[in-house]
Amino acid sequence: MSNDAAVKTKLKAMRSQMIKESDLDDVIAHNNLDDIYRYLMTNKSFQAAAKELNLKSSGREELEYLLEMSFFTDFLKLYRFSDLKTRQFLKLYIMTYEAHIIKRLFKNLSQKQTADLTLNQLSHFLEDKKHINMTELLMAKSISQGIACFDESIYAPFFANNAHLFQENDYNRYLFESSLDQFVAKKLWQGARKIFSVKDLREFKKFYGSEFDLLNINTIYRLKFYYHVDDSKILESLIPESYRVDDEICNQLINANSIREFNEIIQRIGYEEVFTNDNDLASLQGKQESYLTHLRKGIARQHSTTLFEMINYLDDKLAETRLITHKIEQVALKHYSPIERSFS
Repeated sequence: MSNDAAVKTKLKAMRSQMIKESDLDDVIAHNNLDDIYRYLMTNKSFQAAAKELNLKSSGREELEYLLEMSFFTDFLKLYRFSDLKTRQFLKLYIMTYEAHIIKRLFKNLSQKQTADLTLNQLSHFLEDKKHINMTELLMAKSISQGIACFDESIYAPFFANNAHLFQENDYNRYLFESSLDQFVAKKLWQGARKIFSVKDLREFKKFYGSEFDLLNINTIYRLKFYYHVDDSKILESLIPESYRVDDEICNQLINANSIREFNEIIQRIGYEEVFTNDNDLASLQGKQESYLTHLRKGIARQHSTTLFEMINYLDDKLAETRLITHKIEQVALKHYSPIERSFS
């Protein structure tokens, strides 16, 4: 069996283990986190993750660690199974997941003065492949100590260029997180240009170019209407690569006189499924994820190269993680008092 055929066989087996939302809804109907834990333990992927974590309880935080570990365990299976060229891209792809961990890390350092993370295999990967000082990072007590752990990593230029966002134990969370998303998107695009053929790069850009568009639209929207940032600063914050949002469209969006005018511009360029005049920020994220998922699946069906199929599987696995996390939050919140809900 060729390596491509072996990878596709492995992906088929891994996909067969994915959780169906309808099955999960039956489980959460009991409003009990123990039931969710027992259900997940019937799944080989989550069994392996629980063993890695030595999980012994079914609290909300433990279940969320379980979900994260399951995703990363699957990523490692594919990474180890891949050739060197594919590994080069996967090391960049996983930055989309690392960004989620980094955001949580700095939120914890700001609020709790501790990293408060359990990473296991991911810790070894980040130390070995990304040159992040994980030993010091997991013991960090302040934001400045956390930043120092990235000095030898791929993220070092990001932290150097955004030093103005940080204080000893505080930071501008929104600007930090949006800037990190943009940094990761640029790295992903740079990696794609090195590994994909011209034809495949066009298809890759349809998906990730659209994601870059949506990131830029969100950046312009929030900086303009929520933070009232100068136009020049907004332009500096944007990702240079795009699919439909070129320089002319960016300028139109920045110069829009109202949110309604802003949305009308977006609808003219083909994102009417995502942005409407009545969107709030919460529903907007869901619509964006749904749009990108539909687009990605279409690309994967048309171009069944091994790497596209890996990306498609990992994005589906990440979507599964988000889905189950949302369901866990629904169950957990039902057991909180009104005061506890206000802090969750």
